[in-house]
Amino acid sequence: MTAEPGCDGNTAAPIRQGDILRLGLPGPGAQSVGLADEPCLVAALSQTCDLVQGSKPYCLVAPAERSAEPEFRDVVKGRRPLMLPLVDDEGSQWLADINRAFSIKMQLAMAAPVVARCSANDHEDRAQRTRHRIARAFARFPFPDAAYPVFRRLQSEFRSKAGRDGSIGRVLELLQEVRVQADQWDPLAQRLTLYLIVDAELLIPDEEADPEWQWSRVEGWTANDQTRTMPLDSVCRLILRNCSADSDRTTLLHLWRLFGESLDKHLVRPNLNPAVVAVDIEVVSDAEFTLRQYRRTESLDLDALSDSGRLPG
Repeated sequence: MTAEPGCDGNTAAPIRQGDILRLGLPGPGAQSVGLADEPCLVAALSQTCDLVQGSKPYCLVAPAERSAEPEFRDVVKGRRPLMLPLVDDEGSQWLADINRAFSIKMQLAMAAPVVARCSANDHEDRAQRTRHRIARAFARFPFPDAAYPVFRRLQSEFRSKAGRDGSIGRVLELLQEVRVQADQWDPLAQRLTLYLIVDAELLIPDEEADPEWQWSRVEGWTANDQTRTMPLDSVCRLILRNCSADSDRTTLLHLWRLFGESLDKHLVRPNLNPAVVAVDIEVVSDAEFTLRQYRRTESLDLDALSDSGRLPG
């Protein structure tokens, strides 16, 4: 049995979570998720400690294949939460379909050639990101039914524009994550907070903003422009025009605020209902978003909201 080009198929080192394996005849588990009973590539999803010790009778795996941009980038951004993005030691990109995960005997996994190693040890960033993504896929938050219609239009707009060359799609690429907070989820609180998290290089703290700032400092701004009536696409064009390294950081701060206001006006506010009467939208930097806020919020997957009335997937 041969390994993929550029890989020696070595199995001397212990298998680790995220490694890509070539299975010979994977068995009925593979057939149950649509794979033929023939050699195939899978990513190991079981925890590294179980794989190294080999003490558990079964190993959880998922079908895997090489991936190119922009599909891989969309997955990294969280737009397909049941796909696991992996980068091997050679820099190649892989996607594993967690939605089609199945179990194989541990002996079969241990005997399988390793096509690509995706983490050198449990403590490097790649390994930590892989653990978090796998855990998130199996523990997606069940948003209450009343919250689903509030974010449905926002989700649809993000999904349709993501990965495209338009101004909205390019601005979405600048978002690190979208998270939601409620004072309580059961029963659902009437006010939610939507956090749009961006890189700290693109958003200065409020205290660093120029208090004398005026809209006339926005590159591309015209005398006829009005913040209250500006379309979302126009706001995004201004963000892109004013986010270069030498751009005015105070200008970018105000444009991000305008972006949040535009999302609220066009995509969120029209969908409010008696159960959710208000949604506050805040654009924050990843440097200012605290651990406390992270623990009190839930990730808003852009591919599919997981709510109590729908199966995730």
